[in-house]
Amino acid sequence: MKMVYETPNGDSWVKGFAESGVCFASVAALEEDGLTSFSSYAVVESCIHQIDYRVLLRLAGQHIAWQRAIANALKFYGQRKERREMELLTLSPEDRYIRFMHDNPELVAALRQSDIASYIRVTPVALSRIKSRLGKQGDQ
Repeated sequence: MKMVYETPNGDSWVKGFAESGVCFASVAALEEDGLTSFSSYAVVESCIHQIDYRVLLRLAGQHIAWQRAIANALKFYGQRKERREMELLTLSPEDRYIRFMHDNPELVAALRQSDIASYIRVTPVALSRIKSRLGKQGDQ
């Protein structure tokens, strides 16, 4: 799954990906009458299961295992969010691309280059230039 922020002027930026078996949600949508702040698109044939958050909270109120599951999901979310923030604020686009390729080899084959470019916050043309430079250096 590809999660995308879309701007009022029609631009869109990939905020992240959810591989098979990974849960994802919009924290904003978990509020009472909340709405998601992003869109989700399947990049490969997918089967999505949706669970009402109120059901999860009710289960967590009754079973310690569900409390732990929700706590672990929130911890995983926080870790991913912090890592993404660090990458965007401290790494160059080239370093973000190298890290993405290293950390996500299974996604690389399934994604369009424009999705990878959007995720690392460069244009497709800039990504092409990065790939060309790395290819010349033998790092790709």
